Amino acid sequence: MGVHDPLADFERLAHCVREDRPPEIHVAPRVMMRVRAAEIASERTLRFVAVGSCVVTPLVAVLGLQLLSNLGSSLEALFEIVPPIGF
Repeated sequence: MGVHDPLADFERLAHCVREDRPPEIHVAPRVMMRVRAAEIASERTLRFVAVGSCVVTPLVAVLGLQLLSNLGSSLEALFEIVPPIGF
C-alpha cells in the first residue's frame, strides 16, 4: 500500500484549474439582480418585524404595569391575612 501524497493531489487539481475556461456568458449582472431582489425582500421583512415590535411594545408595557399594580394589591392582601412574625 503506497503513501498518499496530498501535494500531488493539489498539483493535479491546480493543473485542471489552469485548463478551465471562464464562461462565455457574462453572468455577473444576473447574479447581482438576484442579490438585490433578495436584499429588498429581506429589508421589507425586517421593516415589518420592526413595525410590529413598535406596535406591540407599548401594549406589553401597559399590560405589564397593570399586572404589576395588581400584584402589589395581592401582596398587601396576603399580609392582611397572614400577619408578620412577632406580632
